[in-house]
Amino acid sequence: MDQAAQVRQLFESGWALHQKQQLPEALALYAQVLQLQPQHFDALHLSGIVAAQTRDLPRARQWMSQAINAHPRHAVAYVNRGAVLQDLGDLQAALDDYDSALARQQGQPGEADSHHHRGNVLKALSRYPEALESFDRAIALEPGRSAFHNNRGIALRLLGHYLQALAAFDQALALEPAYPQAFNNRANTLNNLGRHQEALESYDQAIALQPGFATFHTNRGNILQELRQPQAALQSYRQATLLDPVDAHAHWSLSLCLLQSGQFEEGWAAYESRWERAEYRHRKSAHFSRPRWRGDEPVQGKTILLQGEQGFGDTLQFCRYAAEVARLGGEVFLEVQKPLCSLMQGLAGVHQVIAVGDAVPAYDLQCPLLSLPLAFNTRLDTIPAAASYLRADPKKVAQWQGRLGPRTRPRVGLVWSGSSGHQNDRQRSIALAEFLTLLPEGVQPVSLQKDVREADLPVLQSRSDLVHFGDALVDFSDTAALCALVDGVVCVDTSVAHLAGALGRPVWLLLPTNPDWRWLLDRPDSPWYPSARLFRQAVPGQWGDVLQEVRQALMRLSSQGR
Repeated sequence: MDQAAQVRQLFESGWALHQKQQLPEALALYAQVLQLQPQHFDALHLSGIVAAQTRDLPRARQWMSQAINAHPRHAVAYVNRGAVLQDLGDLQAALDDYDSALARQQGQPGEADSHHHRGNVLKALSRYPEALESFDRAIALEPGRSAFHNNRGIALRLLGHYLQALAAFDQALALEPAYPQAFNNRANTLNNLGRHQEALESYDQAIALQPGFATFHTNRGNILQELRQPQAALQSYRQATLLDPVDAHAHWSLSLCLLQSGQFEEGWAAYESRWERAEYRHRKSAHFSRPRWRGDEPVQGKTILLQGEQGFGDTLQFCRYAAEVARLGGEVFLEVQKPLCSLMQGLAGVHQVIAVGDAVPAYDLQCPLLSLPLAFNTRLDTIPAAASYLRADPKKVAQWQGRLGPRTRPRVGLVWSGSSGHQNDRQRSIALAEFLTLLPEGVQPVSLQKDVREADLPVLQSRSDLVHFGDALVDFSDTAALCALVDGVVCVDTSVAHLAGALGRPVWLLLPTNPDWRWLLDRPDSPWYPSARLFRQAVPGQWGDVLQEVRQALMRLSSQGR
């Protein structure tokens, strides 16, 4: 038998085994082909596919690159290498491969798939308009593909075009009625639209089709929380963690529901799952390589670094534990965001305040701030809830008093919106025009808002009675001074609520029906801040009754002449 016939026989035998999913045996025969003919395109390409199927992605990339070098005009090889590069996280290289495939596929079979793959990479790169364009091209070529419509819907949802996204998912389901991912994505979109009951029904349909997929149960739990059914939500989260014990997002969602329900013992432990979530991994600083204090090791005579890990409000709320650590005999270094450094200088129990990014002195132990409640085994009745644990700088108070001028009527500090990037901002922030309806006659409104959204600027500029300082609030020590000069703070759920509470100032907090976990459920007060009063929505998305309730309370304040 000549060499060509031998190569052909070996390859055909390998391909037959490959089709039967006898992958190691197929790979061995492809290797024999390559010993005889090193540039054999199909043996190189299929060896790469076997490696991809067995998740040996570096070898898959290597073989597919060799195949492309042997046959640079073969579009499918670029598509398959693009998929491997996508799995490896090299998204730009994957995009280049899909572009190379499309340059060779004009009018050829597979062109629609390449547009679809390209759209998925662009979506992963957060280039949503371009992703949508690619999905549209794929659909124009093959309109009957349900996956194309589903992924088009995802791009539209990420762009905030919720009604168009919903139509895309409905089209995917019209083409493939038993498509669990499309039901799940449809439910996500209904959630964005505030149509929570319909979302629950859609999650139930996804679960009926694919009951073993943990994410569907987690998402169902989320919507049950929106519907104020915490016990049912807990059941969904627990089911998700049983189905996928290493699913960090399921454990994280479970922890939030437990904490919101006041079940701290289990909740704090589950909250540690945050470090396994992709969104949190980048928050692990170099300090994490050092010994972690978990509450069970004596700290007497040792130095311990406490680290702010999340937003300003989180740091303001949990810095209270520095004093608890100091009482155990530890010398505390506190690392916080720079805008908080000046304010934190007087915090009890802290030996040194350090701005994130600055050099840290040598220390023995470290602990993230939001892991301290677990270390101290915190329960609802053991929260360290001093009337105040931060104080405004007297010099700054005097300076801001000069700017405010004489006090002629009760002053009310106002905050109506938080960061637009916050995942729950749509539920917590209120347009300024609507928010100001809570103001009665007889009070002086003082804006504690540093950043004002463009949509609110015309209203702000039209209200000469609303004192606003904006960029003059350099850091939190300035805001603290203003808080000290008003009779109360009325705000949505932002860092200023925590600041006012930590200062012991009266703070009236406006909350959505499904509030952040730290505000618990139903109660009008907060075990974290004795000076706080909570005003809660009765109907999701509707602030009218809440604003009127606050207005009535402010009228009573005004009538007292305080």
